[in-house]
Amino acid sequence: MSLELVALQYAEGLLRLGKTLEQVNGWQDDLAELRKLWGEAPAWRIFFESPVVPSEEKKKIVLRVFAGQVAEEVQHLLLLLIDKRRTMIFPALCRAFPKLLRRKRNEAEVRVHTAVPLTAAQETRMTEELGVSLGRPVFLNARVRPALLGGVSVEVEGRRWDGSVLARLERLGLELRHRCALTGLSSKEE
Repeated sequence: MSLELVALQYAEGLLRLGKTLEQVNGWQDDLAELRKLWGEAPAWRIFFESPVVPSEEKKKIVLRVFAGQVAEEVQHLLLLLIDKRRTMIFPALCRAFPKLLRRKRNEAEVRVHTAVPLTAAQETRMTEELGVSLGRPVFLNARVRPALLGGVSVEVEGRRWDGSVLARLERLGLELRHRCALTGLSSKEE
């Protein structure tokens, strides 16, 4: 069984454990912070994934470091992963949990790529307009891709709309090559 699939099963279990959406939102925040810690402090990840470090030592550290910092259920999840020797799935679990939560909320995940960062006002407006257009709440995943030169590229549910300057230039290049081919002109000198 793949790590991603095992992580998904644990994420589903954690989601089922939540009684209210507010409680689950807090867990999502805790998992995001822990995932950030896992990524920014490789020594931390190595410590928890090491088969050499005894499980009891790892559990003591979790209880000492995270007491009052993350929800009790998230602490118990970490302890369970330690007991089952599955700490290596934690980053995948942290990626799976918000996706499951968005699915439960019936939110559409929309990926937006722009050449420069969006302002908070632009993100809010885009989220609202896309929500109206899709007829459901939207989770906006905005990323900066300077190569786009300008404009915006939007992906939602397997569909993509590319209004970037780069895409327009590529379409223009294709059209010019096509017209040159039709008229017998060549871009190469013979």
